[in-house]
Amino acid sequence: MSRYASNKELQQKQREKLSIILFSPIMLLLGIVPLITRLKITQPPTEEVARTFKIQMATDFFSYYKATFIMIIVVAMLLLVFLTINKEDIKKYKTMLVSVGSVAVFLFFTLLSTLFSPYKTEALWGVPGRMEGLLVIVCYVIMMLYTIYAFNNFKNIRYIILALTVLVAVLTVLGIFEYMGKNILLNTEFGKNLLVPAEYAQYRDSLGVVYDKGKVYGTLFHYNYMGSFGALMVPLFATLALCIKGIKEKIYLGVLTVASLFLLFGSTSRGGLIGVVIATLIGIILFSKMILKSYKITLSIIIVLGLIVMSFNALTGGTIFERIPSLVKDTIVGFSAKGKDINYLDNTPIRDIQVQDGKATIVTQTDALTMAPEGKGIKLYDLEGKEVTYIESALDITIQDPRFEGIALKKILDDKNNWGGMILSMNGLETVVFKMDTAEGIYLIDSFTQEKVELAHPPTFGFKGKEKLGSSRGYIWSRSIPMLKNTWFIGHGPDTYAFDFPQNDYIGKYYAYDTPNMIVDKPHNLYLQIGINQGIIALIAFLVLVIGYIVDSIRLYALKATYPNKEIIGIAIMLSIIGYLGAGLFNDSVVSVAPVFWILLGTGLAINHLNNQPVS
Repeated sequence: MSRYASNKELQQKQREKLSIILFSPIMLLLGIVPLITRLKITQPPTEEVARTFKIQMATDFFSYYKATFIMIIVVAMLLLVFLTINKEDIKKYKTMLVSVGSVAVFLFFTLLSTLFSPYKTEALWGVPGRMEGLLVIVCYVIMMLYTIYAFNNFKNIRYIILALTVLVAVLTVLGIFEYMGKNILLNTEFGKNLLVPAEYAQYRDSLGVVYDKGKVYGTLFHYNYMGSFGALMVPLFATLALCIKGIKEKIYLGVLTVASLFLLFGSTSRGGLIGVVIATLIGIILFSKMILKSYKITLSIIIVLGLIVMSFNALTGGTIFERIPSLVKDTIVGFSAKGKDINYLDNTPIRDIQVQDGKATIVTQTDALTMAPEGKGIKLYDLEGKEVTYIESALDITIQDPRFEGIALKKILDDKNNWGGMILSMNGLETVVFKMDTAEGIYLIDSFTQEKVELAHPPTFGFKGKEKLGSSRGYIWSRSIPMLKNTWFIGHGPDTYAFDFPQNDYIGKYYAYDTPNMIVDKPHNLYLQIGINQGIIALIAFLVLVIGYIVDSIRLYALKATYPNKEIIGIAIMLSIIGYLGAGLFNDSVVSVAPVFWILLGTGLAINHLNNQPVS
């Protein structure tokens, strides 16, 4: 062997060792961090958090430690860049000016939104249970840029696949038991010890199942987020399994595809399904020439995948498809003109609550019930001023007038056993709380803080008569879109959505959720989340980033009769990103899944850069 060949082999080994070192933090973020689930109990960091979320203590299983490890690993990334950086590694960013520029604008306006936020603590760190403040968002961007830096040749994809294999395998095992209603983390001593630190050992025996059996969520917080994860994994592994050459590779990737399909369908997330459908349609268009050229193989693959999915459905008693009919129904309703003239207030027991001159008036569909303080009690009368009689017991006020059927009042007694307020119930459901005192009479209060509040009648946009669309997403979106008019430049700060949502829209919440006390803490839409929290300019920058990447990918890969493996990898990553962005129409960002998206986005940008290089 010549000295030249020996030196070349040595350099190759050194590059491989460096790649392993550089990809170690990426593999941890992909394969381990999403699995971290551990109890953390803290006091609300501010009064605003306590007031809005109505909590005295914040309990978190899924986000606190994930966010903590994300920040630690990202610091390690920065240290590795500092120790290994060279001019050649930086040059690639010059070919990605649109991507780097747009992510810089995204980050800059996220920073401005934090600096000028009225909720600076929450905007910086994130709210308990979510932990997606400025620091974590900065980490997302660094993850993406670091992945571009580390990804120098197509062989590096093995590190990404290996880490995702670990993640999918563990989530699948957990998911199978969750699906059967036997959560192994909650029902075994080993699992309880993993979930609950010794300092909270007294809570181990009181742990309960978060969701009913048949819902797969693993360690990702919620089955909707498992849907977003499935929307990332199914297009990625399915594309690789179908198109990568090599029998062993196809079998390996095929198993991962089947596992990812189980996680997707087991999540019952309609958003995840829509994301996969969008990615599939775009994939069919991109591969159309190759599909037509090899139609026999394509047809065989479709039949096999169909049989796999139908087998899933049979083994689970038909529950795999249980939410598809509702998805179809919601889609039809969403695009239908039917119901657009319906006013939701026509379908609630009460239309309004008015407080004036120490009196509170409950406006019903046909009349109005006014409560006025009288001595140590109250007097009730109708719209015409006629007295409405009631039967008073120790705690209950029973109104027997049929005009006010479904409305009931329950006394609140103070420390001296005096009548100090009332709880209004609608159709047996406790809704709002009234305070009574000699100074101000009767008025609405927050049930948690006991502070005076007003019933909200927020501005709405769209979804009239369709507020219950998509598990009441229509309600959330119709109230969230008007919030954008105040965030056209900068938002209210990362993770602060809940503080600005009209939480006192008690009647709207009653109609949408059958309870007025639901805390709406997220918009169930990735794009509204960014637009409200970080501002519309940050949202535009994000869209430029992802759309620019997709357009570049289409330019590189669309409508070819054959593809080398290096292009198949690029297409698989692109379809994965599209799947997540499609699911983002119905789900928002969360620390359990977002790192996977940002790392895959960085991987896709790096692969496009390599595929753009002239063949030597």
